[in-house]
Amino acid sequence: MKNDCQKDEWGTRCWFETLADQFDKKNLVSYFNHATKGYEIYRRHKVIELLRDNIDLVPGVTILDVGSAMGEMSNAVCSLYPQATVVGIDFISSLIKLASTMHRQPAFLVAALPHTPFKRQTFDLILALEVLYYLGDEDRIKAWHNLCGLLKPGGKLVFTSFLDNGKRYFSRESAINLVAGILEIERIFFDYNRVFNFFSRQLERIIRLKDSIDSNQSLDPQRISPIFRAIFMVTKIPVIGTGLRLGLAILSKAAQYCLGLEWLPRILSIISGKLSKSKNITNIAIIAHKNK
Repeated sequence: MKNDCQKDEWGTRCWFETLADQFDKKNLVSYFNHATKGYEIYRRHKVIELLRDNIDLVPGVTILDVGSAMGEMSNAVCSLYPQATVVGIDFISSLIKLASTMHRQPAFLVAALPHTPFKRQTFDLILALEVLYYLGDEDRIKAWHNLCGLLKPGGKLVFTSFLDNGKRYFSRESAINLVAGILEIERIFFDYNRVFNFFSRQLERIIRLKDSIDSNQSLDPQRISPIFRAIFMVTKIPVIGTGLRLGLAILSKAAQYCLGLEWLPRILSIISGKLSKSKNITNIAIIAHKNK
């Protein structure tokens, strides 16, 4: 991960640490602003379904979850493969402590890509889920070579990423080329979340607007549209503003409820795929193996 300490810069160590410090067990949505959102649950379920339907493991195998954060995926993998040894790694020590407290079975260790603390050919299955795009171009390559080196001959790796034509994450081609450069690709899956992403952004704006009004904070013009800024100003007007703030409070509660629904992104993903698969691809998942 990027090590420069800019708490507001996406992907830096301080950015992650700032988010981790905001964590509240009673309000999991405080971490990454989406830890309990329905989309995160949906995404985790999609990975578990992919593993269940495509990867059979014998008892006694070892599994590595890279970027384990609070350990939800590591814990879910333990449930799917109860006779496996599961290890989760993350480079934020506070999250490792938290994950160890929240989940008993997986082992959690502090480790920062592109380096890893394990010997070569240690793992039968590695999960690199939504993690490599936080690295710079050179470190992505180093991390990928190191992770593939950790696989036993015949071992499998699952890679997932958002797709944005390589602006911040990966393009479809760069993701496939990265994996195919070392491993043998077995299957490629796509997901279609463009409709849900648009819908969820509007709900998040309502929540941020209500929170800003409650705390009398100024609005970030890059995250709030002119319409929402105008609503913010109207809430300062006596009487009218009181009614508007009440309405926003109700809308904010409804938005939080919608964002907690696991079936909503699932249904909207199906709709997006039906509308236009080629235009609405937002995520990629690749299963690959290391030749024996």
